[in-house]
Amino acid sequence: MKIQKYAWKVVCDRSKELVHSAMYSIAATGRARVIYQFDKWVQAPKWLREKGCHLFVFRTREAARNFLHERRISQKEENTFYDAIYKCEISGVVLESPTFYDLSFLAVGQTCYGSGGFPYGTMEVKKLKLLSIRG
Repeated sequence: MKIQKYAWKVVCDRSKELVHSAMYSIAATGRARVIYQFDKWVQAPKWLREKGCHLFVFRTREAARNFLHERRISQKEENTFYDAIYKCEISGVVLESPTFYDLSFLAVGQTCYGSGGFPYGTMEVKKLKLLSIRG
């Protein structure tokens, strides 16, 4: 089985309007938020890694674009102006099915199983590095 080396990450990219680099998770907030920078390896917060929860990316650019399209429809264009897709180098692909946690609990540092599931094409990785290639 060939291990995938690259994937696509959807982030909120406010780096052009703020002094400090400000690319972060669009779904995970609060204590679960991850800040991204180009060419720097990042991992999920330590408390999440200890629970076996890592970072989520899309296997293909098409899957990331479809997710972003659906997000924009469901958000009615609100809060999506800064959404961006970037190619990323990935490491530590998690082969087991990821656990779906409720995002509102993760934001305050707790885990609680959520209802629903992950968007099509989602995969879990232990760390990633954003590349400056937009999707």
